Order: sequence, then structure tokens, then C-alpha cells
Amino acid sequence: MAFYLARGLRTNGLELPQRLIVSACRPPHLPPNTRADTPTPLEQFVERLQQRYEAIPEEVLSNPEVLALFASILRADFTILGNRCFIDQSHRLACAISAYAGRDDEHVPNTVLRDGSNHTSRDRPKPPYSPGGHFYLRSLSGD
Repeated sequence: MAFYLARGLRTNGLELPQRLIVSACRPPHLPPNTRADTPTPLEQFVERLQQRYEAIPEEVLSNPEVLALFASILRADFTILGNRCFIDQSHRLACAISAYAGRDDEHVPNTVLRDGSNHTSRDRPKPPYSPGGHFYLRSLSGD
């Protein structure tokens, strides 16, 4: 989503960020590995999230208001990601792109993360991989 926002800024003649930082996501030119979410009851949606990704923190699951907010944000994200259509453009973004991922993320394999470098005209360092899966930041913080 940040990539498309940066493209929109460029299209509208607005200033680009100095650096686009992405985490645990596939490069935009690859097909999504998720489909647009169909309307489902909250319980079903949460169950699918729990099965596909690592567990939602108990603090979120035990608070119905927080869970509803969390789920509505994720539903919107999945809808955008599942419906996006990449259009190749001849010129690359003129901002640096830094990509981060967990070494064991089965949704964003290390090989696909490196493919994002063709979307910037700047040098892009080799992506650093951290221990952990899709939610590798949890393992960095000790959770």
C-alpha cells in the first residue's frame, strides 16, 4: 500500500518520501498471496487470521472493542491487497526502498523480497532478515 501511495504522490507532482520502508510484504509486481475478504462474521474472520498467521495477542482477543477495531482495519487491508492490480510503469520511484522480513515468513519468502529492488532508481541494500516468521518484530521485542 505504501508503494502505491508513493506512486500516487509522484503522479500528482508531490514530494516523495526520502525512503519507503516496507515490512513482511511481497513486492507489488507479484500477485497477491491473499484474496479479497468476503463478508464474514467477526468470529470466522478472526479464526481464519489465527489459522493463516501467528496468533493474535490475547490482549486483543479478550477485548471485544479492540478486536472489532483490529478486524475492521485488517479487513480493509486484505480488501485492498486482494484487489490491487499492478501496472508496470517505465520509470521507477526516485526514493530509496528498504524491505524487512522474518527469515521464516512462509507468506513472504526471502526470494520474493529481493525482487522489489526493480521498483526504485536508488541503490537498494540486500534485505536484512530477522529471526522469526511473519510477525518477526515480536521476536525482536521478546514477546
